[in-house]
Amino acid sequence: MKPLLLMCLLCDAMLLSAQNLLPPVSDSWEVGRNADGISAFGIVERDGRPAFHVKVKADNAYTFYRSYGEFQPGDYTLSVEVTGESANGLAAEVYSFDKDGKPQLVMLTKTPIGVIGEPMWLHKTFTVPDDSAKLRVSVGLSGKGEGIFAQPILMAGRQPLPSGASKGPALSEAQSKWIADWIWLKDDSGVPRVDFKKTIDLAAEPTSAFVQLTADNAYELFVNGKSIGGDVDWRSVELHDIAAILHKGKNTLEVRVTNFDEGGGLLLQGLVLDAAGGRTEIQSDGTWEIVLPDGQPAALAVLGKVPMAPWGELSFHQVMPPTVCTPKFVEATSRIMAGEVLHYVFIAPDILLKKKVLELKFRFWDATGRETPLSAFNDFVRLVPETRKAYVELATSPYAMPGTYRGEIHGAGLVIPVGEVTILPSATPPPTGFKYPFPSLSNIFKINELETSLCTHSLYSSIEEEHYRSWAETGGHMYEVNLPAAHWTRQNMFASTECEGMLLKILENDPHAGIVLKFRLDTPSWWVATHPDDVFVSNNGRRVLQSFCSEAWRHDALEAICATVRELTARPAGQAIIGVLLMGFRGGEFQLWGEESGEYDCSPVAQEAFSKYLQENMLEKISLPHPALQFPLGPVDEEGAHVRDVYFRFVAERQADNLAYFIREFQRRFGTRYAIGMYFGYGLEYAGSNTRMLLAGHLGLERLLANAPPDFLSCPLSYSLRPFKKSHAFMFPVDSARLHGTIPIGENDVRNCLAPQSEDSSSPTIFSLADTIADNRRIRLFEAAHGAIVRYLALHPTVDWYFDHAIVRSIRQDNEFVKPLMANRIGDDSQVVMAANYLEWTKGWRLPETLFRTFAGNARDTLMRTGRAVSFLTFDDFLTSSQYYVAAVRKWKHALIPLPGLLTDSQKAALEAAYGPLPPINSDDGALLLKDGNWSVLNAAATAEDIWRAFATPEALAAGYDTIWYIGGNFTYSWNGKTLKLHAAPTKK
Repeated sequence: MKPLLLMCLLCDAMLLSAQNLLPPVSDSWEVGRNADGISAFGIVERDGRPAFHVKVKADNAYTFYRSYGEFQPGDYTLSVEVTGESANGLAAEVYSFDKDGKPQLVMLTKTPIGVIGEPMWLHKTFTVPDDSAKLRVSVGLSGKGEGIFAQPILMAGRQPLPSGASKGPALSEAQSKWIADWIWLKDDSGVPRVDFKKTIDLAAEPTSAFVQLTADNAYELFVNGKSIGGDVDWRSVELHDIAAILHKGKNTLEVRVTNFDEGGGLLLQGLVLDAAGGRTEIQSDGTWEIVLPDGQPAALAVLGKVPMAPWGELSFHQVMPPTVCTPKFVEATSRIMAGEVLHYVFIAPDILLKKKVLELKFRFWDATGRETPLSAFNDFVRLVPETRKAYVELATSPYAMPGTYRGEIHGAGLVIPVGEVTILPSATPPPTGFKYPFPSLSNIFKINELETSLCTHSLYSSIEEEHYRSWAETGGHMYEVNLPAAHWTRQNMFASTECEGMLLKILENDPHAGIVLKFRLDTPSWWVATHPDDVFVSNNGRRVLQSFCSEAWRHDALEAICATVRELTARPAGQAIIGVLLMGFRGGEFQLWGEESGEYDCSPVAQEAFSKYLQENMLEKISLPHPALQFPLGPVDEEGAHVRDVYFRFVAERQADNLAYFIREFQRRFGTRYAIGMYFGYGLEYAGSNTRMLLAGHLGLERLLANAPPDFLSCPLSYSLRPFKKSHAFMFPVDSARLHGTIPIGENDVRNCLAPQSEDSSSPTIFSLADTIADNRRIRLFEAAHGAIVRYLALHPTVDWYFDHAIVRSIRQDNEFVKPLMANRIGDDSQVVMAANYLEWTKGWRLPETLFRTFAGNARDTLMRTGRAVSFLTFDDFLTSSQYYVAAVRKWKHALIPLPGLLTDSQKAALEAAYGPLPPINSDDGALLLKDGNWSVLNAAATAEDIWRAFATPEALAAGYDTIWYIGGNFTYSWNGKTLKLHAAPTKK
């Protein structure tokens, strides 16, 4: 380097260091990501300096490093050096927050999509607004990709690029901006749908092909008859990779556009490249064919270019396609058995010698164009400079699907076609999997000849092989693998390539694995575009994905689940699948849209379903929206009270019937081959909020258990009782699930114990490793008392789950610890039962929330302080539980029935018939108590301590209210906030 240039660079570095308003690359930056952030991140060294490393493996995920600060209004310039590869571009963004915390995006800049092999600088000036109270600067990416972010610099004013910095690779006009036209129908008379078609003739097989498009209002894209995707918002522009669908010769593109209002339009632009350097540009213009669904003649209109009214400026996805490289192969695999090694040796061309050879990775596609994982391992790559030979190898999995595949080597901005390879079946047959455990008194079940305690690992956010190996070291053999809604395709099944890859990794580390597929049933944008009348429409006019009243959603979701299960279980790795777990709506737990804000569904399908419900129950017609249902719920007359009672009951019953539909229909197709379960049952937790409780739909759990009990029922442990000094509790009547043959799952999601800079939004974070291990033990004791599976899930910003070896060891020890423990025998004389009157709680709007919180919500925790074993049941099961009892008893001795003022006359009569006359009950009483066979009432002024004193044993009274008791069939422990004490030791097996 010339002395003058070196001095300039040194001066630049010193100047930037002095002016940089951001902290240096370090742990002082926070990490932000969404729940689907299947990510790995950390700080690496780049040219002797620390840099942020971010890796994302999910299309619908985002992960950013963030720095916060207060800045005066005015102009600022952000710069950061980046390299990497991404599906949506490596990004730098800045948000401003006002004093109320309202965010405003003030700057966003991204690299072109694809490979940035040589360092380039993201560099942009922005303005901090006058009302800014705080600024958030972020670097990272959304969607699949991996990036290195070095030297993030924020300076006041408008600043030039650092000396010698590159703005990045040169792009053609078609790659860098819109050149396509908006097109539509001439003489538009309000037709609801217009189809656009275009045929392109390719001289060679494509190596890279992308199209980006949007349409007013919604579109669905087809390539060679195959649906690629769609969207319902013309403001967003989607990018689609179509290389695997195209072929040499004639290819057809079709876009079906649906218009909801006046004036439609389509905007599309694409680029196709081949190995010989051939280039085909695609754009919407006057050459497209236009077709109306009814066959009437139509003429195309070219409306103009971006920006034009009414659409204005639109985002454009710059794309950097990889360079196609065809080196001379010395050795190449064409046919091997699954489990053997793919082996390729070629003479590295000059372009590869200049790149990072270790970035090369294999990709394979079957005859249908489905990308298929063949290995659970990393690729082996080696370059011998003396001979210029590159060795690229891959150990295939014995669970790889046999067949013939088209292979490519990708990485460092290159694509190297390797031709076809045939995978023959493995000589070692894969395992057949095991049955899902069902409720019993034991906390053990067998997998083949192995014993394991009741625990599972949720692979929602794990990414690296080490996570799987670590879990296998815990002695657990059950796994849950996520299939997000973004993977739900137009073929009405879930794209399963990524899922199959996770199955391969699990089985390589644990051939005894049993795997549950976790389906997220929220509909993707193409479905919403296809079913506009099935979208949730709130009483305030807000539209949000599908309605819970949609018959089309229920049908399509079921068919997508079943098709995906059939596809995966036909593959060797799929033989380990033992069940499916359904998730949906807000949070994945079937919480209905709007339940936090008091909004409810008034869509056409909701109106129809509600009218049908009224007819079936011989009730007078009620129109939606209705003034009586407006939150907050104020006083109403008799008619308004009736409307509330009916509507909230409808919400609960409809939600339960939806889930019963999935259970019955899935079992009709698969019998008992696979278990089926779901996230559901938050009624006890929602008791602290009338809005959430009445609109979430979870009060239908009682109906679900009675009519179509699932094989397993999953729910996190209580949010309100998570802080370390409190206990934990189930959000649903866990022992009712057991009575109905449903195995309960509780989630051990103590988060972020190793990252004090981050907090979990749902509760105070446990920062201490010692407290975390102690908390894990308490959760295991609590769930062992009810024969429940423990799900291990943690969203940790730098670890991604319980990856710390001390925690792995503690989980292994806990697994052994709980094996001899027996669950409580429901109905033993010393027990106290909490009977939740779920469906009648739909009238809970009549009572103060404080009553619910004390007697229907936190009473779970209070009863665990009484020194008695506790059973949590629905009210109906309390009345009829003698037919289910594990213990040979006919009546309960001790019971808590919250909110007796909501009991119906028939329920009171049933109680009196079984247990004798009831005392007088007021409408706002807190609880009805049964103690040693005698009734009493706690009024609205009673406290949690009053409940405790009513049932506490002498030992519990002596220990005090702050002591929690964990009591199963053969063990008793207590915990006073500091010490876990053994009172009754479990017997040996």
